[in-house]
Amino acid sequence: MKKCLSILLICINFFSINISSAFAFSLRNGDPYLTILAPPLSGIPKVVEFFSFLCPHCYQLEYMIHDKLKNRYHWSFLGGSIGKTLTQAWSVAMVLEVQDAIIDPLFEGIKNKNIFSSEDVRRCFIKIGIKKRDYDAVWNSFLVQYWVVKQEEAAKNLKITSVPTIVVNGQYLITNNIPNWHQYEKIIKFLSHQTT
Repeated sequence: MKKCLSILLICINFFSINISSAFAFSLRNGDPYLTILAPPLSGIPKVVEFFSFLCPHCYQLEYMIHDKLKNRYHWSFLGGSIGKTLTQAWSVAMVLEVQDAIIDPLFEGIKNKNIFSSEDVRRCFIKIGIKKRDYDAVWNSFLVQYWVVKQEEAAKNLKITSVPTIVVNGQYLITNNIPNWHQYEKIIKFLSHQTT
């Protein structure tokens, strides 16, 4: 009897936690962490993070979300010309499919004040094993320019004003006012199931 009662209490507790956590998020525009756009933007991944290698908060968030959030767009509008260079570098990484390998060296290079130019960025790619000729061949390629424009236009159309910002369903913008990845994850999961 005690065993049955314990199982029942565990089940009640589990369902009450799930129900309360599912409704713990407000969907009101202007909440401290959320902006809702209408109409939603199409043509971007279901969940995408806008970040900048020049952003200390993005650097901190990287350690929470590493391997958890695959789609990322670099925000060009921080840091002037080096911001644009880093967006182009991130586009190169996407074309060469080396995002996971290059993200830490670029963050560390900015943090340690070793990256000031496209040549510094190039050295980071070479250090992770990309051949110079392969890097140089894609740097100004059509596909890289396509990704640069796609990231910049998405940021402009979504009216991204700060990073990190995670966008769900092209409509829900979650800003950096959330203290930990666990909270981000719950909110993303909740918003992913909202109809746009």
